[in-house]
Amino acid sequence: MNVFCVKKIIAKSTLTFLLMLCVMIFVLPVSNVYASMPGTVQMNINEVRRLTTTSGKTNYRWSWTNHSVISVNGNGSSCTVRALKKGSAFITVTYKIRKPQVRYDRVSGRWVDGFEYVDQTDTCSVLVVDPATSKNPLTLPSNANGRKGENISGTIEDIGSFSNGLVPVKRKGLWGYADDKLRLVIPFQYKAVNDFNDAGMASVLLEDIWCVIDKNQKIIYRDSGAGFPEVTACNTYILVRRFYDSDRTAWSWEMYDLKGQPISSEPKTTTIKHNYAKDELNYKGLDATGNYWLFVSPTNENKIMLKVPVIQGMGVYNTPYKEGLFIIWSESRSKYGAADKTGKIVVPCNYDKLYSPYNGYLPYKQGTKCGLLKSPLRSSSVNTGSIKRPIISKPIGKTSK
Repeated sequence: MNVFCVKKIIAKSTLTFLLMLCVMIFVLPVSNVYASMPGTVQMNINEVRRLTTTSGKTNYRWSWTNHSVISVNGNGSSCTVRALKKGSAFITVTYKIRKPQVRYDRVSGRWVDGFEYVDQTDTCSVLVVDPATSKNPLTLPSNANGRKGENISGTIEDIGSFSNGLVPVKRKGLWGYADDKLRLVIPFQYKAVNDFNDAGMASVLLEDIWCVIDKNQKIIYRDSGAGFPEVTACNTYILVRRFYDSDRTAWSWEMYDLKGQPISSEPKTTTIKHNYAKDELNYKGLDATGNYWLFVSPTNENKIMLKVPVIQGMGVYNTPYKEGLFIIWSESRSKYGAADKTGKIVVPCNYDKLYSPYNGYLPYKQGTKCGLLKSPLRSSSVNTGSIKRPIISKPIGKTSK
């Protein structure tokens, strides 16, 4: 064999190797590691943007909601999005990925390595805003209803439960917060509110956007507004459950730190001190006999601190035992009242809403009237201090409904 033939064989082998390498790189599916589109995108009206999902796959199928808000033109692993009008929408792309699978070969009678193609879906939420009319999202409304320190007794139309020293109150369709003397602390300016947590934060609906504020009304987090969000202010982070449609049948979870930056997991360390009342207990349920209601320590659900005989025709409303009282409700009338640790009804079940006491007052709603009801145990002669050892109250006989 001459030198020319050897060089020809080497060149042919090299060409074959390069062709095989190209096939491996450009034709065969890549490994089963894939990226996804951004979770949330904000666009201005008439803006056009290109979104890209995982490349190198097959059978890309693009779909989206709210066709009057955005238009989407999908082309393989990317799409062009045009913002049409103010609103929110979801973009979904489905494609095939190659997944390893062990299968049984009937011819050889052996298990062999193989693969199958399965669907993979990426979803992106789009929020379209109008820059000409949109307001600064970090600016509180100037037309807040009410003034700080105002006594709002007799003027409110709804009320919530105390948390971290403040109670939600509603007037003229807007919510604010008041103290235990019904003096306005945060003016009426929100369409919906939640309780303040132990870290002094609450989620509120401000101008159709969910935000998290502190007790000084400083906005800590402002949601993008995409989809149908449910925002919860936890003590060390902010949790968002974002529903894809108004039916709330499918959703995704998002977490943010207290600066509003996305995080992947819940912070492990915390210095937040829980603001439990001195005698606060949580309702656990009935005992094994069904004759007693059980109340446990808020820090140890297995430590039973109080057993109260069941009152016939009554149930326990799932709010904490505080200041010697717990909330009950009439099964026949669907009204609320309160009982003490002996099982005696001290507040008749005549209220549409009634919450656990704070500093001797219980928030209530009765018909169109709302306010703070003075606790019947608010007296210097009555000790409602902390319970240091378990208490088992003796039955007091039948109680009328």
